[in-house]
Amino acid sequence: MKNTLIMKCSAQLKREVLEYRWSFIYIPLFLSLLVTIFCLGFSFYWLFIRKEALGSEHTLNGTTLEFMYANTSLMLMVYFFALTNYLSSCLYDDRKSKQILFFRSMPVSESLNVMMKVVVAMIVIPTLLLLINEVVSLIGVVVGSIFFVALNDSSQIVFPALSDANVFVVPLQIYLDNLQGMFFVLPFIGYLLLISAWAKRFPMVIAFGVPMLLAFIDFLLGQVNLTIGVIDLLTLYGLWWAEIRSTFGLRVVFEFEWQHLMPLLKSVLIGGLLISASIWLRNNRCEI
Repeated sequence: MKNTLIMKCSAQLKREVLEYRWSFIYIPLFLSLLVTIFCLGFSFYWLFIRKEALGSEHTLNGTTLEFMYANTSLMLMVYFFALTNYLSSCLYDDRKSKQILFFRSMPVSESLNVMMKVVVAMIVIPTLLLLINEVVSLIGVVVGSIFFVALNDSSQIVFPALSDANVFVVPLQIYLDNLQGMFFVLPFIGYLLLISAWAKRFPMVIAFGVPMLLAFIDFLLGQVNLTIGVIDLLTLYGLWWAEIRSTFGLRVVFEFEWQHLMPLLKSVLIGGLLISASIWLRNNRCEI
């Protein structure tokens, strides 16, 4: 029974990643490759063509770390848009292409189907980012070592121990922070899945257009001292994100404190309710 469930989950995850491999794998890898080529090309030009001196404060670990940070900043933006597109369209596309009928003929429940999409958002995406960061760090170390040796500065090739400052440890810190941050983002994940399960057309437009429209209406009502609470709700959620911004930051390690507990519980509760509503819609309608 347990092995069967694991096989079903593995098959679902594989299907999700393969179906969206361009958004999740190919495009991020291509952009990382461009960033890598640009950074290495600029470094070669600066050091070997312009022959600028390399300051004593520059170490291989520190230089590679800055290189990895630059790539990670880009990857966070890429994966945010990829994840937004995925969550707002995955359930909609299954209905539009009639794939939902195929999955209902399989021994896979709709609950498992939706939950695997949540797992993709909360675990698979941060894991892919971790792998990209580690590969970028490795490339930076290898090529950087060649550069340092060519500059006769091999004495500067000094790596710290496997501690917080090591270029191969920092991606793990970013990964752990991202995993914690995804729990605070759960209402956003659940909301997009709900729109994807409900919308008959243009799910992403609806997902962002409706809150913007309601916020505008709330703003107009505020001019006559009335409110529907949308702006207050969005402001509150924005403050939650501000509290945990370091989970998606690069240079500050997120430290969970007691004041984060209540926003975390509320995020999990609201996200859970929205995901449950998505599952209910998935079970009770499949038409377009």
